[in-house]
Amino acid sequence: MSDLKFLLPGQTLKETGTSMIVYGDPGVGKTSLIKTLLGWEHPIRDKDGKLLGGGWVNEPYCTPEEIFVVDVESGLEILKDKDGKLACTVYPVTESLDKFKDMVTYLVAGQHPFKYVFVDNMSELEKYILLQRTKIKELSVPRQKEWGDSAFFMRKAIRDLRNLTYNGVNVIFNFWSMAIPLEEGVTQVCPMVMKSTTMEYVGLVGHTAYMGIAKASGNRFLQFESKGMYKAKTRCERINTFEEANLATIFRKIKGEPDDSKD
Repeated sequence: MSDLKFLLPGQTLKETGTSMIVYGDPGVGKTSLIKTLLGWEHPIRDKDGKLLGGGWVNEPYCTPEEIFVVDVESGLEILKDKDGKLACTVYPVTESLDKFKDMVTYLVAGQHPFKYVFVDNMSELEKYILLQRTKIKELSVPRQKEWGDSAFFMRKAIRDLRNLTYNGVNVIFNFWSMAIPLEEGVTQVCPMVMKSTTMEYVGLVGHTAYMGIAKASGNRFLQFESKGMYKAKTRCERINTFEEANLATIFRKIKGEPDDSKD
């Protein structure tokens, strides 16, 4: 019993990170969210769609050296800064599954400067894993076993990366969105992965947000509460149902910090 670790009443905890799923349609701006931590905002439009502003307008919330992106979507162009250089550290997922495991092991070991880890995106990563499993077996199409093995690999990967939060790292998993028919006339929009795992992944993280674009203003938003057909949640009472698509603002609220970005 002496080797067991307990969290005791009144105990002061070391700072932990948070885990978050952001999902939405391709092109909505999920990858661009990464640069909001560096002071960049999505373009702001008026009710008629006229461009009012946007760009690098706020003080950075963190440094480029603190951001690590697992790039499965080949979105490197979006991750460039004003000078055309990479705005953060990127690991492009182009090699074997063993190399991917090595990367996860490196992150879990904790000997790195990163405070924000993004996986962009998990929907594409699932397909990559399945294709790699199929290739290893020298098959033309995946069998049920390859689907099962891929699901197991994904489950382990998302848990290992989620557990980085215990070391003070914030982990954001980007997904595409998909619609699941629940009953006649009822549809739920949720992160795009195998149907049997999508709700499991939502349960594993602290926050799940649907990302969309407001029709009236053209501004991007994050929805943190299940309303209508969209699956979402938050464990922070300071976060509203709808928030601007700015991760610096979101993390300030999660950590209870004053938001002086608009001053």
